[in-house]
Amino acid sequence: MAAAAGGGTPPPRPRVVGVDVARAVALLGMVVAHAAPRGAADGWDSWLLVAASERSRLLFAVTAGLGLGLLTGGAVRRDDRRRLRDRVAARGLLLLVLGSLLTLLDPPVRVILDEYGLAFWLVLPLVFLPTRLLLVLALAGVLVLPGAAAALATVPAVRSLRLEPWGVLVEWAVTGSYPLAVWVPVLLLGVAVTRLDLTRVRRVGRLAAGAAAVAVLGLVAGAQLATPTEVAVGSAARGVPRLAVATSLTVAGNVAVGLACALLLVALTTVVPRLGRLLAPLAAAGAMPLTLYTAQVLLLWALAEVTGRPPGSWALVGLLAAGSVVFAWCWRRLLGRGPLERLAAALGR
Repeated sequence: MAAAAGGGTPPPRPRVVGVDVARAVALLGMVVAHAAPRGAADGWDSWLLVAASERSRLLFAVTAGLGLGLLTGGAVRRDDRRRLRDRVAARGLLLLVLGSLLTLLDPPVRVILDEYGLAFWLVLPLVFLPTRLLLVLALAGVLVLPGAAAALATVPAVRSLRLEPWGVLVEWAVTGSYPLAVWVPVLLLGVAVTRLDLTRVRRVGRLAAGAAAVAVLGLVAGAQLATPTEVAVGSAARGVPRLAVATSLTVAGNVAVGLACALLLVALTTVVPRLGRLLAPLAAAGAMPLTLYTAQVLLLWALAEVTGRPPGSWALVGLLAAGSVVFAWCWRRLLGRGPLERLAAALGR
């Protein structure tokens, strides 16, 4: 949207193909997490399911932060920032309402859109802070808040609050599968990284290498204190302090995996433009995450209603993944922005 004469929001930056591809990887990971068969004790399928369940949501949060940073990074005037805040707030409201409606259907998957929208609202007051301060807050949050949330979730008094009429607030903030204590600092980290300029390939490459190193250190150190399964379920069998530290290290490692993946894709598609063109179908899927995620949840809900049990098969995973990419590529080539993305943009205006 061009800026109006004498004022208006700054023109949007061109889409960064690598970020869209990374977002598509996160969406496909969620397809695996939602539609893969359960019950495998070992083997590649079990490993893939664990990796998708733990890392795809955090990669999704990382790319959400990168997208938010790209949206707001060009705003320097107060009026521009206010308009952008309004757009982000409207998008957050749409996500909250849509997530709540999908949850009311009782689908066979855990819906993340409501927490996603709330996280946008919580990030809004901080999104235009100086880059260094954003980085400090984000890194401190990633290292401290997940462990604190895991520790609080083991307290009986906190767990009992979920039974209260307003217990959904506790679940959103601390005890849920996607607590805001994790989402918010990861969003801030994505915003801060975009402020470091994703067009500088060498800098992006160094950041990706640093994130990969942090991923190895965090995941290895976290595994020494508690297994990934214990962290995922919040088991305090080895002690609450140990669980808290292990959770923060594991989350930091998984966030670093997502950040390294996204930055590597940004660097590769910048250095090799032809790669970006080859990955255009994936980029198209990553450009309409709200539409594809919502369609995925509705389809799985419909299948569960028809069959009477949660759907789960690798054939279904393949169909959902391929169908999402083909649909997105065709829709984008013919009609441009996705339908729910159009709605979000219209609300923002």
